[in-house]
Amino acid sequence: MNESKSELKKPSKAKKILNIISWVFIGVLVVFDVTILVLKLRMPSSDSLSLFGHQTRIVKTNSMEGSDEFYEEHSDYEIKKVPMNSAIRIQETPTDLEEQKTFFHELKPGDVITFYWSMSSQSSVYSSSGDVVTVTHRIVSIAGSEDNPTYICQGDNHVNASGNIVTVTTQTVPAMMVVGKVTSVSVPHGWFLTNIVQNKYVMECFIVVPCAAVVIYEVFNIVRMVNKDKKEKAEAEKIANSAEIKAKDQELEALRKKVASLEQEKGDSNANSPDPKEK
Repeated sequence: MNESKSELKKPSKAKKILNIISWVFIGVLVVFDVTILVLKLRMPSSDSLSLFGHQTRIVKTNSMEGSDEFYEEHSDYEIKKVPMNSAIRIQETPTDLEEQKTFFHELKPGDVITFYWSMSSQSSVYSSSGDVVTVTHRIVSIAGSEDNPTYICQGDNHVNASGNIVTVTTQTVPAMMVVGKVTSVSVPHGWFLTNIVQNKYVMECFIVVPCAAVVIYEVFNIVRMVNKDKKEKAEAEKIANSAEIKAKDQELEALRKKVASLEQEKGDSNANSPDPKEK
């Protein structure tokens, strides 16, 4: 008996663990999907995500992929190689004028900054033609005055496609065109933003398919609960009918006993009454 009881308890415990795992999975999936949707809304077409005074951008070229020897020579650089498709975290230029002065004053040669650049005019100015892009390069020198600095920037990659060393063009960037200073580089983060957030097919795999699986799972649970409810009702009706039949059988048996008792009493009465012929 004890073994049979323990065997009956095992499925319920396993089922409870399975339900917990399912709800944990659904919770993680919801948090993940909400995060992806927020990122998708915050960076629908551009490669930037701005939150709390910092930006996350995706680097689209290899202009900041210098040689190992280059970074060995400049071991004091805070930010070194920035691979293509990596994500960079940018401290945005402050909007407050006093904070701006401090921010621009603290920029120095060797720092990596992101700035606006016009492809048509090859200058760091706004353009009404919509050809303005953001470029991330390293400051090689600073010109202009302390109140109105200009940053001379250049990429780290000094080798062309053939492997030959070339002279890299510099960009003259006024302070007002600086988006911000690069504070960190993350290669997996860039892969995540590029291949998941901005790829509609991967988005479908990570959001639509799991959500569909959750819906199917919940529909299965609903169908199972409905079938269980029907089964319980059928069993309850069966038990009720069985109890009713038993009660009627008991009533019928009582009636039979009562009839038999009456017949016996009648027989005894006839036996004790005097015979008229004897008189």
